[in-house]
Amino acid sequence: MKNVLRLMAVAAIASVCAVADQITLTDGSVLKGKISEVFDGKVKIETDYAGKLEIDRAKVANIVTDGPVMVALPEGKIQGAIGAKDGKSTVADKTVEPGAIQTVWTLGGVDPTLPKPPPPRKWAYEADFSIDGKTGNTEKTDFSGGLKATLAGPDDKLVLSLRGKYGREGGEKNAEEVIAKADYEHMIAGTNNSWYVRAEAERDEFENFDLLFTAGGGYGYYLLKDDENGKQVRLRAGVVYQKKKYSEGMEDDDNIALEFNYHHELKIHEFLGFKNLGKLVTDITYTPTCDDWQHDYTVKHESAIDIPLGGSKYWSVRLGVSNEYRSRVARNVERLDTTYFGRLLLNWE
Repeated sequence: MKNVLRLMAVAAIASVCAVADQITLTDGSVLKGKISEVFDGKVKIETDYAGKLEIDRAKVANIVTDGPVMVALPEGKIQGAIGAKDGKSTVADKTVEPGAIQTVWTLGGVDPTLPKPPPPRKWAYEADFSIDGKTGNTEKTDFSGGLKATLAGPDDKLVLSLRGKYGREGGEKNAEEVIAKADYEHMIAGTNNSWYVRAEAERDEFENFDLLFTAGGGYGYYLLKDDENGKQVRLRAGVVYQKKKYSEGMEDDDNIALEFNYHHELKIHEFLGFKNLGKLVTDITYTPTCDDWQHDYTVKHESAIDIPLGGSKYWSVRLGVSNEYRSRVARNVERLDTTYFGRLLLNWE
């Protein structure tokens, strides 16, 4: 009985080995398993004893498959099993030199010689909220929050955002602001050049705006664009249309303006032994009107750092400062508006 079992085991092993794909190396070694792909100078084979292996094609003397596969030869693509005969290779009864078989893939699989389709666009979302309070001589409460949705692909990016702020001090409202933005950018022919269009609508009762509408576009150039490592430096120059509707004290107007923007992002992977410290972002925009660029202009600046909470990829804290300088303002309105902020962020896809 034991002898019968041994014979059955040997027969089972022999049958598995008989149907396995096989590659013979230039040093005479033989590997058996399942060949998944031969492409770009590599042979990929999955074995029962060593898992997935990747071998240089130059070290492979011969390839044999137990069934039909797709093979790309210099004269075209054919389907058939790969065999060996008299020091040469055969594919569907066609004799070729072993070195001619440089690309192989499974039936029904993806042809590796074809250009790979670009990765699909993906939506990413961000929500933030902050609340500040003060009690004592003065009762003060400020609320702010925002939503942002980003649709990004290999060649373009759409960013939609909405931000609001509300505050009271001493029982009186002292802040009420709503800003909606849309920004679309498209890279030009796979280079660091881009074109963009954007629109922004703002209502700020305490900066004397019933409506400040901006729309336009222009040219962008990336001095540095390393998305994998989170490094980016971008310059923009464009033309925008501005519509200003004031609450009081000034006449409504509209004009054409230029805009110049500097933007950089830096992901801090490690500093002083600490890892994944977050991302530092700075954005500066200078917008002079064409009619009176020396006396009617706006400068906006924001710098912030996002710090992950406990290593989480969803929750983080944003600490930063923003400045907005308007050269032309109504009476009793300050030209420079500076805000220091801390926000709790939630990111998801």
